[in-house]
Amino acid sequence: MTWEDLTESEKGYIAGFLDGEGSICIHRGTNHISISFYNTYKQVIDWIAYAIKTKTVLRTVDKRRDKAHTKNNYVCYIKRQSDVYKFLNDILPYLKVKHEQAKLGIKFLEVKMNRHNRNFTQEQKDLQIFYANEMSRLNKGGKN
Repeated sequence: MTWEDLTESEKGYIAGFLDGEGSICIHRGTNHISISFYNTYKQVIDWIAYAIKTKTVLRTVDKRRDKAHTKNNYVCYIKRQSDVYKFLNDILPYLKVKHEQAKLGIKFLEVKMNRHNRNFTQEQKDLQIFYANEMSRLNKGGKN
């Protein structure tokens, strides 16, 4: 299954799920961006993982810190930078809450793709820091 194979309602569902239960994060230490979908209902995470061609990972809960009734949490990630870039461009028109984060992620990755060799110019480094700071600001406490 590819993004193009999904119906408009399925694309909207995935976008809505990302808006509500997902994250778009820039990891400063590795200079990478990732997309994550979280939920305790494994079947929906499995379906999203299948639809976007990734895997579901079980995240168990530390029972010492959390209440005994807390459920296991499942997650699927998009980590390969070329996949993140394609996915963000594909899903951008469908996003409502995380639209600005997606645009920042695209800009962040375009800086990475437009570097020469493995080195960044100072301007590119400054842009990446700016985009990472903006992403962090947008992601704070669900205030979008």
